[in-house]
Amino acid sequence: MGEKMEQAYHRSLLDGTASKVPEISSKIVRVFISSTFSDMIWERNALMERVYPKLKDYCRDEHGLEFQAVDMRWGVHADAQNDHQASSLCLQEIRNCQELSIGPNFVILMGQKYGSRPFPTHIVQPEFELLLSVMRDDEEVLNLINTWFKIDENSVPFRYVLQPINSILTHFNETDPTLRAADEKQWGEIYSRLMTALRKAASSCYEAGDLDMAARDKYFISVTENEIQHGLLQYDGDKAQKCLCFMRNIQDISDNLQHTKSAKFIDMNSTEVDEEATKMLKVLKDEKIPGVLPAENISHYTVSWAGDVGINPEVHADYLNQFCVDFYKKMTERIDKSVASMTGIQKDKLLTEVVQHRKMAKVWTSIFHGREDVLSEIQKYVWGSSKRPFVIHGPSGSGKTAVMAKCASLTHNWLKKESAVVIIRFLGITPSSSGIRTALDSICNQLCSLYGKNHSTIPSDYAQLVSYFRELLQVASSKRPIVIYLDSVDQLSPANFTFKLTWLPKLLPANVKIVLSTLPDMYSILKNLQTFLKENESFVELKPLGNELTQETLFSRLQLANRTLTKQQDAVVQEVFKSCSLPLFCKVVFEEISTWKSYTPVSEDSVSSSIEGAIHKMLERLEVEHGKVLVSHALAYLTASRTGLTLVELEDLLSLDDEVLNSVFTYWLPPIRRIPPAILTRLRLQLQGYVVDREADGVVVVYWYHRKFIEVARDRYLSNNATAAKIHSILADYFMGTWGGGKQKPFTYSSFLISRLGLKDSSGKADRKVPLQPLSFHHEVQDTYNLRKLMELPQHLIQSQRLQDLRDVVLYSYDWYIAKIKAFSLQELLTDLRLAQETIPDEGSVQQVVDALRLGATALNSNPDCLSLELCGRLKDVGMTDNYIKMLLESCGKTSDCMLSVPFQCFDGPTRSLVMTLEGHNKSIVDVVFLPGKEMASFGWDGMICFWDLSSGELLKQVDASFIEPNLRAFLLLSRDGKYLVALNKVGSKHMGIFWAETGDLLHQYQYNHSQHLHKIVIGKRYLCVDFGILDMETGKVINTLNKYNVNITEYALVVFTVDDKHILIGSRSETAMYEIASCKKVFSIPGENIASQLKVTPDGRFALIGYVISCVVKVVDVDQTSSTFGQQLHLIDIPNMCPELGIAEDNTDVFTQEVSDINISQDGKFALALLKRFYLAVWNLQTPEVIPVILQHPDSRDFFQGKSHCHFSPTFTADSKYVVCYKLNGPLVMWDAKNGNFITSVPAHSNEIMQLKIDFSSNLMATVAKADLTIKLWNVDELAATPMPNQSKLKESYIQHLAIPPTYNFAISLHTVARYSREVYQMIDYFGLTLWNLDNGTKNTILPFGQYGQVCQMDCSENGEVLIFLMGSLAQRRIRIIDLKNSHLVFSFTLPYCILAKIHKNGKFMAVVTYEEGTYFTSIRACENGNILGLHENCYDVVFLRDTAVLLNTSGMLEVDDLSTSTQTSMSIGFTSGNLHNLSGEFSSAVLAVSKPTKTGLCRGEIVDVRTLQKLGTLQSVGEHGIVSLSRNGKRGIDSSLQVFDMHTFAMLIQLQPGSRANKALIRLLNEGDYAVWVDSDVSDLLKVCRVSDNTLVATCNLHATPVILEISCQSNGIVVGTNLGQILVFLLKPKQPVNRSETKAISEPSSHMMPELSADLQATLQDLAKQARMFAFNKTTLQSKTSTLSEHDTSSTCVFV
Repeated sequence: MGEKMEQAYHRSLLDGTASKVPEISSKIVRVFISSTFSDMIWERNALMERVYPKLKDYCRDEHGLEFQAVDMRWGVHADAQNDHQASSLCLQEIRNCQELSIGPNFVILMGQKYGSRPFPTHIVQPEFELLLSVMRDDEEVLNLINTWFKIDENSVPFRYVLQPINSILTHFNETDPTLRAADEKQWGEIYSRLMTALRKAASSCYEAGDLDMAARDKYFISVTENEIQHGLLQYDGDKAQKCLCFMRNIQDISDNLQHTKSAKFIDMNSTEVDEEATKMLKVLKDEKIPGVLPAENISHYTVSWAGDVGINPEVHADYLNQFCVDFYKKMTERIDKSVASMTGIQKDKLLTEVVQHRKMAKVWTSIFHGREDVLSEIQKYVWGSSKRPFVIHGPSGSGKTAVMAKCASLTHNWLKKESAVVIIRFLGITPSSSGIRTALDSICNQLCSLYGKNHSTIPSDYAQLVSYFRELLQVASSKRPIVIYLDSVDQLSPANFTFKLTWLPKLLPANVKIVLSTLPDMYSILKNLQTFLKENESFVELKPLGNELTQETLFSRLQLANRTLTKQQDAVVQEVFKSCSLPLFCKVVFEEISTWKSYTPVSEDSVSSSIEGAIHKMLERLEVEHGKVLVSHALAYLTASRTGLTLVELEDLLSLDDEVLNSVFTYWLPPIRRIPPAILTRLRLQLQGYVVDREADGVVVVYWYHRKFIEVARDRYLSNNATAAKIHSILADYFMGTWGGGKQKPFTYSSFLISRLGLKDSSGKADRKVPLQPLSFHHEVQDTYNLRKLMELPQHLIQSQRLQDLRDVVLYSYDWYIAKIKAFSLQELLTDLRLAQETIPDEGSVQQVVDALRLGATALNSNPDCLSLELCGRLKDVGMTDNYIKMLLESCGKTSDCMLSVPFQCFDGPTRSLVMTLEGHNKSIVDVVFLPGKEMASFGWDGMICFWDLSSGELLKQVDASFIEPNLRAFLLLSRDGKYLVALNKVGSKHMGIFWAETGDLLHQYQYNHSQHLHKIVIGKRYLCVDFGILDMETGKVINTLNKYNVNITEYALVVFTVDDKHILIGSRSETAMYEIASCKKVFSIPGENIASQLKVTPDGRFALIGYVISCVVKVVDVDQTSSTFGQQLHLIDIPNMCPELGIAEDNTDVFTQEVSDINISQDGKFALALLKRFYLAVWNLQTPEVIPVILQHPDSRDFFQGKSHCHFSPTFTADSKYVVCYKLNGPLVMWDAKNGNFITSVPAHSNEIMQLKIDFSSNLMATVAKADLTIKLWNVDELAATPMPNQSKLKESYIQHLAIPPTYNFAISLHTVARYSREVYQMIDYFGLTLWNLDNGTKNTILPFGQYGQVCQMDCSENGEVLIFLMGSLAQRRIRIIDLKNSHLVFSFTLPYCILAKIHKNGKFMAVVTYEEGTYFTSIRACENGNILGLHENCYDVVFLRDTAVLLNTSGMLEVDDLSTSTQTSMSIGFTSGNLHNLSGEFSSAVLAVSKPTKTGLCRGEIVDVRTLQKLGTLQSVGEHGIVSLSRNGKRGIDSSLQVFDMHTFAMLIQLQPGSRANKALIRLLNEGDYAVWVDSDVSDLLKVCRVSDNTLVATCNLHATPVILEISCQSNGIVVGTNLGQILVFLLKPKQPVNRSETKAISEPSSHMMPELSADLQATLQDLAKQARMFAFNKTTLQSKTSTLSEHDTSSTCVFV
């Protein structure tokens, strides 16, 4: 096939027009081994023992393939074929190998024996009767023939069938050896007479011309030649690539015929050589095989006869070794070549996927019958104009899949358009169709291929993928429409909230149709579909076929199988179908009755009248035919697996099952203790029709074809707990690799075998030849994960209750975690852990891990390599007392996936109250709303609406709403019925979006007509009051403007809808009135009490609550039209007068808050909550309003709350009305008991000011978001109520503005700034404080509290960290302060207006300060102890200190050098007038680097100067526009803002790191000697990256979960220190190149008085004690538990020294 023809064929497969579908691309090398039974036994044993295991490993490790050798002779007695199926089974397996094998598929092992030459077991009637006519004179022979052959008139045409041996010789399969031996002997004699008679008759007929040569040869050729004919001679494939032959010649066999063993190696007639067989063998070996197979494919071996046995493994060891080497080499060569020459379809993942579904469609279409009414309905839909998806539903077994397949095959004819694109997915039959994420990705790839779209644009993020899929459907046109069939939606994985169908477009673009099928009662799928597809014509139900159609279907299937039934059998079947006529039942019955012969006796009990009964009957028949132990165990393994088993796996599992092996090896010992392949093949053949091949985890597995079979098999084989545990345990052993790699498994012989063979030992050990099961396989190109192990093992360890193995291998293993996440997803790992939780409910450590993973879910979904950082960063503290967590963290420390580690816990740890943290926005979040069904929507400044699955923390989808131009005043509204989601902005935008809440689809985009909102924007069930009008969200049209209600809105008005959406209440200055929405008629009005500030309606629609300004009263009005008091004011809640002791009426501290600031009503409508004057909170019972309200109390004094900074916001009842929660401005979450008003707790939810608080009334979850915070925090309200209030001082919003790290010590000094501003308060005073951080353990001590104020511009410290300098205040009043941290006092302070730069010498004795005033720079070199000026330089704007010199850069392009020891000054020109200086000294050398400002090219130039000689040493060219931003500590390397690394000795650019990456120019550093670079990504603002310079490899990426503002390097610990906007210090250590054993934790040294400043005697003692405790933890962890409370105290408390 030419390239163009191949491309056209591929397109036809993709669009569904291909008439021929190729075979499914397998992932297996499956080779049939053909040889005679007895003479090649040692060769077959050698292959089984030495070669096949290595070929398994080779295929798996090198190519990700399975290997299976099908040797139907090995392990089976030659005469043990009771049912005479051996030959037909072999031919079937040859066909299977030819169809499935990627590599070689047929191997001949040939000696000097032609082999058994059986006669046919099925002979067509004319031929059989022709043979009988020749025998008519021999009555004895005729009687014998007629005894053993019976005519089967159910076969079309009629056939004579050789009867099973034990049907006549009843003891043939007896366990009693005496009885069995007699029948075996008798059968041998009978078989010989039958064979002689049939050969003689066939020869006579041939000579008479009544039979041709081919018909005659059936009675003469051997089984082996028959196999060779089908496997080689008649094979139309690439014989040279697919077939091999190994010929052995015993050169002196003719001299050893006297030995009794000679008959095993040559064909004998009694004592003579069988010349006929010898001649036929010679023709086969010398003519037929060499005639079709190249010489290099045939290997010849010559050996001599050994002793009296012929072939002796010891004597012939060299031959057997060479044979094994040759076999392995020739096989691997052809495997490699086959893989390299795979066709486009085999290599193309998409084509492989499509072919599997097309193949399945073809199979189902072939058995489809009837259902014309259903086809007609679907045809109408495909033809019609409906823009909704179409749904087929029906009970299990109703034929949904067959209908979908048939529709897909007819669609092109229906549309009469070959150009139409028809896509079909039988969901769940392949890995790519088992989850909605992968299914959508596959369909998008298919559409991209067909419509010429760029595949690289398909997003990997699930939320973006859903949006992309919907957009991609727009490519459909009238000329090229799209029809997608999605069968069995219920078979999808539940991940990503699949069954809520948020991925399914509810409104389809023109020329697009989607047809789905599902069960009616699974996962509420049908109910969810009916919710939004309300048109009845969008659904069709499949009902039972009915008796007549069932009969027709059955008859058609029998015809296709060339079978029929007798009248009596047909009557039995017809009677059965009266009780059940589902298509599945029809299929099961067909599979059963197709085995009936015309002479098979049947009755009403022969067929069950239910699906379950029919399946049980089928399984019972298999157990009788193949042995109950074999069948029950084989099918138990299959049923217990998660996704099915490959044939290789099933064979391996049965080989590990000694109960099965003992049942098989009843009379003899096998050479290798494995299940004979022939036994499994026979069972597999009879299971055809009940199991299917499908792809799972990258391989082709066998699994039940329908869930009914799973249910029945589970009930039959796994209902007993002990049996199920045993089955799961063997599965666990297999996937753990317990007995792999040659490890011998013990076994016990059966008592019968011990007695029969006289065995001395009752037990033994044997290598079962099963593989090892590593987590990943190492290939030259790329490692791959062991998907089968990752998918199967957890379930089997859990179900077998092997809890310790479960803990060691799965629950607390970093290697398992990272493999599972990378190979599948975080959700799959969480599924493993949740399954374990259900089984081991007391395993609290698992919950800790689950919580930690969910907190880091966003980071892990996008960057799995940060797993060790996420776990250690969140669980370090827990790991101190929890041995299982400690085990997990120790395994994290051994990983090389990430080169970073954390010395202490740095991220939010799991708490019972904090359920999870959601991260997905690139900018601050402005609002969140809870959606029905455990979902949430969030709106961010990035313009994206994110939809979240709250059960997993996954981001479901993102919707671009940037047209709304969100800012701080943007928000979300959800309609009362949860149907519509509205996103809008009060200020700065005229656009609003109305979305389907369930799917995120944009319904309407609305543009405001007015620039101001002078009324409350509210939402009802269908209506939205916005833009001075009432908008119908269904249509997007304004139905009425507010002025039609005789309301002249000139100042802010309140609006609310009644719960039925029939009325609207409008509150103005003079009154609050109720109007009919449709007619605009005023229903009633309530006079105003000053201006209304709040207007709410109770959830049950009975009352309206109106709050007023000044008086701060609340009116309760009856708005229930069925009430006798409708329209009347029922109560006046005057809280200031009802609670005079609070002094509410007299509190006039803030004129802007003299109001009822908020009203909230409990979900049950019984209680109301009012917030007065932004501070006072009162709760009362709406049913007993006369009772004095409960005032919510706070333990702190009233003085603490004075001022606006402590106002309450968003007070609300929890879902159960037990609690009231709110947040304080610049403060924490606060919770009260709603019943008695008692304060419960106050929790710092975020480091920044909380912006929103929302309650989910269906789950009692609470969500909070904060300013400048990209996270949403979800809280469990009940657990929050049980959380004690933390011991803390004032809660402030703070961020780290400056960070100083002394080069020689491992501590850091941070300057925190607290910005006192909010949405409501406009104070712009910055408060700052200094904190000392121990970088070994993360402890901190405040050395300057938040009592200072003024803008802080800069901070610097000496090398030993004892002297600190910083600038503060406004530019005109700039102050310089020098602090001695060691002695905790202010050294010197002076005012220096217009100072812009201050630097300190490393020795702490000198400082340089730069001022800029009226266009002139002045730089002074001063003494730190008193501020005396030691040198003054005009027009110098930058300065660096060397050991004894200060080097300055002036505006004339001159370097000025000030010798600090001699006070002499020198200078030189560097050639540019603006730039900056860098100290290149690793150890106070004399070189500096001066870098220019960017030139016209946007690049900079750097000059390296020796200040001693004033000589230029070299020039750096093409430096990035921001210059050199960091130098290595030895000054040998530098990095610029473009991530170019320069060598300061050769002046060359060494490497461009990560081309295409963009870094934040202020957050780039070099580590060590410049071996690594670290930076923060400028596109993902919280992503830290570490790159190895030598090979430009990213060795670590880390999500910081906060916005980094400072990045520095700790030279002492080689640590990366990050200061964040949340006031945190994060420390990451660069691991050594080789992973270290983290169990041997290095002790933390005590800080010396030189290392840690002596802040005070008490503080120093505290720090010393802390270090001692940490050291004790490192060396004696068993004593840690008693120290935990002490450590915690030091972590959370602050010791303050005011300077």
